[in-house]
Amino acid sequence: QTKNLGADVDDALYVWPGFGSRVTIKRCRRVVVDIDIERVQLLSLVVWGELLIPDRGVEMRVAMRAICMRVKPGGRIVVGAPERPITGSVEFLLAGDELAEIAECDGMAGHRFDVEGASTLGGLPDGVPLPGGEVAMYGDTMEGPMWSKLRATAAAGDRTLILAGRLAFHPDDEVVIGTTAMDGSETELRTVASVRYLPVSNGFDTELTLDTELDHDHLGVSETHGSHTLEMRAEVGLYNRGHATAHPRARRHGGLPAIRLAGDDVSVPGMRFKTMRRSQFGLLYVAQKGSRTTLHGVTIEDGGGYKSPVVALGLIEAGITHIPIVNCYGACDVRNAVVVPNTGDGLAVKGWGADASVVENVVMHHTFTALQLGGEVTVRDVAIFDVIDKERGQNFFTDLWPAASGVVFYGGYQRGGCGRASVNNVAVAGSVGPGITFAGGGFCFPDGHFGGLTFHGVQHGFTVKGTVRSHDPNGVVRGFTAWNVRDIGIWGYNAGDLPVIAGVIIANAKDGLVWSNLGPDPTEHEVRRQRLTVRDSAFVGQTVHGERRCFDEQAAIL
Repeated sequence: QTKNLGADVDDALYVWPGFGSRVTIKRCRRVVVDIDIERVQLLSLVVWGELLIPDRGVEMRVAMRAICMRVKPGGRIVVGAPERPITGSVEFLLAGDELAEIAECDGMAGHRFDVEGASTLGGLPDGVPLPGGEVAMYGDTMEGPMWSKLRATAAAGDRTLILAGRLAFHPDDEVVIGTTAMDGSETELRTVASVRYLPVSNGFDTELTLDTELDHDHLGVSETHGSHTLEMRAEVGLYNRGHATAHPRARRHGGLPAIRLAGDDVSVPGMRFKTMRRSQFGLLYVAQKGSRTTLHGVTIEDGGGYKSPVVALGLIEAGITHIPIVNCYGACDVRNAVVVPNTGDGLAVKGWGADASVVENVVMHHTFTALQLGGEVTVRDVAIFDVIDKERGQNFFTDLWPAASGVVFYGGYQRGGCGRASVNNVAVAGSVGPGITFAGGGFCFPDGHFGGLTFHGVQHGFTVKGTVRSHDPNGVVRGFTAWNVRDIGIWGYNAGDLPVIAGVIIANAKDGLVWSNLGPDPTEHEVRRQRLTVRDSAFVGQTVHGERRCFDEQAAIL
């Protein structure tokens, strides 16, 4: 029942440990998985040494399944390689009875994948501390951009999409098509039947023929309002690139992705643990400070809803708390990935210095809050589709609440001043809450570090509390477009005396701009004089194209 892999230098293991094992890979030992493993349920997987899973071609199938997984200081899990990513199928599944007492995971840890930070305890000779744990996964996926926008409108009943630019989609890829309604209800999933490239003046556009007709209209238009051009175009991104391997949990046509990091429902047939109360919270991946995580070409799904053991036991009554499916206190590099939490938040990346993180070329779908950002994070080329229900609603009389935002940025006052973080080319297509929220510190970005953002089908576009700062001494909010906004395009309050809003477009919003004075309450506060400057911007009450939304009242600036 307890397997210490690599206990002897000459170990040669031809089978993976069996059901219910507690697996430990000891320090200074290397285990190479060069056989197929089909979902053997373990209690725990703990790595002090190295666990390597190299690519063996499209027929390979490795499914690691445990209640908890832990990479200790100095330990490594490496799946594939940058020069040879996984082309078959590898899964890391957090599944089983989360009430099990597992000493290797510090008791009732639940479904957690922990990557521990550096440690001085039991370190290397001469007092050298052990480095933080490391997880590196490289999966074969779509080359180049994983999402783009419609070049032309696709109407309900159509089976053809024309995307701006050349994208390396394949037949049988599953794609997510963003809503262009007032909310996320018209987000659609379809499978690609065929791909061809259309020559245009600056290269090629991509034409996708779908397996079935669209249920809704998806806009792909631009309008000119004064000197401003409003682009209203649905985003289309890769949802699943499956491989030939068939499996019961495979999505409709695509099969399994190259690497899947996920949580599993304990009601899966064949589950042999007794579970006192069913839990569906799935995967919780925690990269502690000082650790390193690389997730390239990985699908991350089914997790982020946390229920503590005392709740699961029924000792207290409480609902499920929604937390990030991946929480990075250490350095995380997430690229060319698909993130589908379904039950909780998406990615939280907030580290500084050596723990700074990068999120690039990522598609996210069915999240609560998709991105929780802070520190020196770099985010670029991210498409967020259909941000779903939230734990509690906005309370417009007391505070801004960031639940169910496409993006939440914490701590606008960055160490050493503005400019330590950057957020560029992010789209939010459908959200029950705001497109982006700045909570606890305000907005603090210089030119070039915040721009190219689009929010549509959202409750609010841009919300901020605190001081607005940038290299401009007045502090400038700029670099985004919000259209089809159910309530307020820009909403916030500010501690500075001279905030500036410049170069933004707000269209089809109930109220374009609502700005309050200093205070914890945006409606009941002590008034003091401020000068708010709005320049080089456009507020459009009703666009020519799109849904004809009739508001009882509408205001550009309130």
